[in-house]
Amino acid sequence: MRAIVSITAVVIAVAGLTGCNRDAKGENVETSTAQDTIPVRVAVVEPRDFEVQGEYYGSISGLKDARIIATGGGRVDALYAKEGDRVKAGQHLGRINADEAVNAYETAKLNVEITKDDYERLQAHLEQGNASKVAVDQARLAWLNAKSALLQAERVRRGALCITPIDGVVMSRGVELYQELAPGTPTFTVSQTRTMKVTVGIPESDIANVKVGNPAEVYFDLYPDRTWKGELVRLSREVSARTRTFDAELQIPNKGRLLLAGLTARVLLTLNNLSDQIVVPTSVIGSEKRENYVMTVRDGKARYNMVELGASTEAQTVILSGVVQGDTIITGGQHLVSAGTPVKIVEKAGN
Repeated sequence: MRAIVSITAVVIAVAGLTGCNRDAKGENVETSTAQDTIPVRVAVVEPRDFEVQGEYYGSISGLKDARIIATGGGRVDALYAKEGDRVKAGQHLGRINADEAVNAYETAKLNVEITKDDYERLQAHLEQGNASKVAVDQARLAWLNAKSALLQAERVRRGALCITPIDGVVMSRGVELYQELAPGTPTFTVSQTRTMKVTVGIPESDIANVKVGNPAEVYFDLYPDRTWKGELVRLSREVSARTRTFDAELQIPNKGRLLLAGLTARVLLTLNNLSDQIVVPTSVIGSEKRENYVMTVRDGKARYNMVELGASTEAQTVILSGVVQGDTIITGGQHLVSAGTPVKIVEKAGN
């Protein structure tokens, strides 16, 4: 994976088409024939701080997801919600064999009260010498079993009433009215979508620079002109046996709830911050015979500079050697000139 760089770069503009003439050794060559002066746009190179970023792909989901299960099964008697509805925690989304489930829950709750009273009464008698320890232990066991039965009855009741445990949006409804459901059938999925989480895999080569709190930019093909800002909130310290990467989770705001669960996300995660680096627009870099070059201006003429490239983005590239602070690079019209071509600067950008 190549590193990605994001910077506050030199302001530039790109225009025109041309090629570059050099001798067999790649040196700048002055032409002997008269040439017209070519108008060019330039920028003065100045060191800038920039961020090294890693590029990863992942999928998004709601910050919290709740899948509602018809634990006891039965017939769907009513449905109160559909996909896209916003719901509140505790809201009933439907009824599935609900009368029987509610009655079983109330019976279980009453049984807990009765067995608890029996246990406490026998415990008091034991202290007075009027009950055996065995009887007390049996009463306590009956009370504990009643509490376990109540928990199960509560699960069945919640599933029968399709009670959502979280605020959110109904993402899916998997049942229809009057349908007969087997025990354990999923009915609704509810997600909190005001904030979304993005899950990506970080390769071993990048993990040393990844920390919780690192900022990120997130992009989606569905919205090509928009950028979502987020940060890393969770990082696994154990490599996944399936992907051989480290699982990482980011969070991004979902204002207007434009983002949908399951979308593929392109993530640019900040790995490092560097200072005083030389960068140029990627568009001004030419290549020939596996060598890279940029065109500069010196003494009113175009010059050919071989360069060593560092990390890059589609817009910017780090120059490791070949261009230094103060050099004037041609950013518009570079394709119209060759080494030694007289040029006229029509626009100059820089600090």
